[in-house]
Amino acid sequence: MEQKAKRRHWFATLWLIFIMIVNAIVGCISFFIDMESLGSPAVAIPSEASIALGILSLFNVVCAAMLLKWIKCGFWGVVATSIIAAGINLYIGLSIGSALMGFVGVMILYGVLQIKKEGISTWQGLS
Repeated sequence: MEQKAKRRHWFATLWLIFIMIVNAIVGCISFFIDMESLGSPAVAIPSEASIALGILSLFNVVCAAMLLKWIKCGFWGVVATSIIAAGINLYIGLSIGSALMGFVGVMILYGVLQIKKEGISTWQGLS
């Protein structure tokens, strides 16, 4: 019995590549820029928090690559990094609303994974 190759909507592929590029850039920048001096006077970002957020961004690159390879735990990795990032953002003094904004990205990702191609969503194809 021949198995049909998994296919995802072009926008889902584009979105995952976009996530990888943006997170790679943000992750690398966070290691080389003194975020403490860039923060507003009300919220200075300590270098430890900047490094931690950079590591989370680079981990998101891995998670998006996992999703491109049809591995569902990549999505749960993005959820985990969002939870950790929210905790770090609260620790550095951001408001609850600002700290929770990272979950908007998770909701967008989940929505994009629901887009169907040939009647099957990317989410359904993940294993």
